[in-house]
Amino acid sequence: GAADQPQWGEAGSRNMVSREIGLPEQVEVASGRGVKWVAALGTECYASPVVAQGRVLIGSNNNQPRDPRHKGDRGVLMCFAEADGRFLWQMVSPKITTSMYWDWPNAGLCSTPTVEGNRAYVVGNRGEVLCLDLAGMTNGNDGPYTNEAAHCVPPGQAPVPTADTDADIVWLFDLIKECGVRQHDSAHSAILLHGDFLYVNTSNGVDDSHKRIDAPDAPAW
Repeated sequence: GAADQPQWGEAGSRNMVSREIGLPEQVEVASGRGVKWVAALGTECYASPVVAQGRVLIGSNNNQPRDPRHKGDRGVLMCFAEADGRFLWQMVSPKITTSMYWDWPNAGLCSTPTVEGNRAYVVGNRGEVLCLDLAGMTNGNDGPYTNEAAHCVPPGQAPVPTADTDADIVWLFDLIKECGVRQHDSAHSAILLHGDFLYVNTSNGVDDSHKRIDAPDAPAW
């Protein structure tokens, strides 16, 4: 069986050279040649998939909704079963509405997750560092964060009660609120996990004019 790839690049080294052997020489999605399974995503994907603990995680947008409860432009992190591509759960995050240059329309969730044990770590489209339960809501709502019903909808809208196919947010850290980050276009980060620490790119960037740094004193990572 193939080895896990729980983060962008090889875990611990970021070495992009794969040690896998025996890969198919040709891949044809239409015919299924060299393809084990196929799963539908949104219409745009900028994050790399990661594979760990029998799960495949990848970011996308919500232009082909998997859940009719969640409509409109959103950042989405999807989780599939590695064995057969079965959809397991998703995290849906509303867009930042300050201006489109904070959270570009239809860009979805652009950061690559990092997995360790039964936890997945990712920077969402709203500039939040999120720790997620790899099992989703199937084993209950783990704390300390328990307000997923409100997190998945824009401010001012009624919360959407959680289901087994929703993500379970264990904790989150708001880079924009806590660190004064001025995000540009989207959050683009591949979290590096080392020991007890997460090393995160904040996506602090230019203003809407692309000419000025609004938050020069905010951390870059």
